[in-house]
Amino acid sequence: MRYLIVVLLLLLPGCVSDAGYERLNAFSASLTREAVPEDSPLYNAVEVGEILGGRRDSDSYTGAGGMIATRDLFKTSSFKEYLSGALERRGLLAADGGAYLVEADIKKAQTPSFIFNKATVSSEVIYQLVEKETGEVVFRDSVEAVGEASFSDSLIQPTRIGLAIGYAQAESVKVFVNALVDNFHPDLESGPDGAAPEPAPVSDQGEPSAAEETGS
Repeated sequence: MRYLIVVLLLLLPGCVSDAGYERLNAFSASLTREAVPEDSPLYNAVEVGEILGGRRDSDSYTGAGGMIATRDLFKTSSFKEYLSGALERRGLLAADGGAYLVEADIKKAQTPSFIFNKATVSSEVIYQLVEKETGEVVFRDSVEAVGEASFSDSLIQPTRIGLAIGYAQAESVKVFVNALVDNFHPDLESGPDGAAPEPAPVSDQGEPSAAEETGS
């Protein structure tokens, strides 16, 4: 009888428990570094734009026979909340009328179809920062992130999956936001992927070359 109860608990559908949310929130907060200074060009300057590739709230991620599908594990709405939270904690989120818009394209968010102990969610998201005035993409980053949850997190499988999804989302947005703060320098006209443009060609005399002066 005792073993039957344990099996039933493992099979019960459910959501992330209050204790699970507390661990997840603590994990998200632990990933955050200090806020940017007020003289940063990103301070209170970033709005969250379109999120592509995610799952709608009404969609289910369970496949045939109750097995877990290998795609669309990130809900668009929850991913947007994670991204907004990460931007806000670092002082980037604009209350209204920011100069930049961050967009995300969720390319992958999946877990193996069979899970016994550890739930693992692998993700890939492409982020880009758009200057609203010009529509130009001024920073781009592709982030691969993994979230894991085991029996020590929860005995209930759906709860472990939910936690792993949350951990993967928190890790993904953390990596992007930190890369944005560290590598975006509008005074250097940073290009996509945070790379500054190539320096202008220089002649032997140390002056700009004739090709640069003529624009050829």
